[in-house]
Amino acid sequence: MLQLVLQQALSPLWLASLISLALPGHNGDRSPSAHPDLRTTGTLQSTPSAAVALWKNKQSAFGMFVPSERAPGATDAQGNRLPPLYTEAGARALAANPLLDYLFLNLEARYDADAVRAMVAGVRATPGARKPTLLVRIPTIEAAGADSTKARVAQALALGADGVVIPHVRSADEARLAVSFFTAVRANVWSPRNPSGNVVAMLMIEDKGAVATMRDIAAVPGYSLLSCGIGSLTRDMGGDAPGAEAACQQARDLSEAAGMPSMMTATPATLGDRITRGYRGILLSGSVAQVEPIIRDGLPRTGRTVPSGGEAASASTSASTSASASFLTALRAHCGKAFEGQIVNPQAADSAMRGQRLVMHVRGCGDTVRVPFHVGDNRSRTWVFTQTASSVRLKHDHRHEDGSEDKVTQYGGDALASGTAARMEFAADAATAALIPAARTNVWTVEVSPTRFSYQLRREGTDRRFRVDFDLTRPVAAPPAPWGFERALP
Repeated sequence: MLQLVLQQALSPLWLASLISLALPGHNGDRSPSAHPDLRTTGTLQSTPSAAVALWKNKQSAFGMFVPSERAPGATDAQGNRLPPLYTEAGARALAANPLLDYLFLNLEARYDADAVRAMVAGVRATPGARKPTLLVRIPTIEAAGADSTKARVAQALALGADGVVIPHVRSADEARLAVSFFTAVRANVWSPRNPSGNVVAMLMIEDKGAVATMRDIAAVPGYSLLSCGIGSLTRDMGGDAPGAEAACQQARDLSEAAGMPSMMTATPATLGDRITRGYRGILLSGSVAQVEPIIRDGLPRTGRTVPSGGEAASASTSASTSASASFLTALRAHCGKAFEGQIVNPQAADSAMRGQRLVMHVRGCGDTVRVPFHVGDNRSRTWVFTQTASSVRLKHDHRHEDGSEDKVTQYGGDALASGTAARMEFAADAATAALIPAARTNVWTVEVSPTRFSYQLRREGTDRRFRVDFDLTRPVAAPPAPWGFERALP
């Protein structure tokens, strides 16, 4: 029966019935009503939502993946994993945040009309005229089929979403098919040919085969954004991160040439690069506390003003400073002591450290805390932690045996505002990106607990990971001073 309904997707009567059932306030009567026009109804508002208004003015918009309110890995009584949870209250809290221009509801893995309904209700209930753009990513045409995908586009828009994202578009023909889904419900899609529109139709390139056809995809009229899924594309290209980045840049350039913005995910380490390369939709993931400082950093870089946070902003800065001070205090508690460690899940790049004795030694415990990291007899490495006005800075001091600085040294970055007394993340700064281009997406994590010190590295967009843990409950004999110790002292 469901298949029969889907096969009638081109029927105006079918569309009218679907949209009538989806509209808020429907009284349960399943008889079809007059066909509503999504140019003025269904979407959250007839005037452009926040991100659309910015994009119309050639400005950048910042948004985030809507986080599930259910704990990761939560299960029911039978041990079955529970699906993500999105509520009206959660949507209301996100919509009230002036830093968020759009909300990206990712339903690609599991489409959930109730999630769309809850998000719309929460955004609508938020006081004020400014509303973030609500974008709903639905399952792929390939996985769900054209008829089901068309039904979901119609339903999401009728429920009140500002736009729908079609992932894994593989050809110009599939792009035209995707656009037809919006045309079928008379959605007033904002596009280069319709600058007065307010509905977002976004297509995503995420497959290796689509890269060769993206110029033809960009030439298809009638949609709003052409963007690239860097994670999926990198995997489909066999882990070729530089190749995927180049393909995404090409998609951005083609989108811009066609008069459309392009969206891209970003992290603290990649934010500056994304902005410099011209992506006008910056998409972040994590908790609100994690994305807020990134947006505050990014807004001035795009020529926009950071909204006044009042007491909340002051409290956030104060909390960040307090966490930084507590983090350094935790390090200083081990001043003069040395500890032995081991690499966790070593990779091929770590082969030089295998079989070597690894020792950290906390020394130089003033405003700057220096922690030499000895690998066997090699005493070239020192982690340097320095208190700044509002954060902690991590730098890597590399020296030769004669004490002179290595050509690759003093790289690192400042801690993110989301850090705590026990855990800090440091994103690569501009100096690091200039010194080591491949490390521009580096994020270093340092954890200090009563029993363990952990130094970790991840390089966003690649598989590169490094982690070494030290047992703080078992001090060892202090090693000799690191190379260049006298020269390195502040």
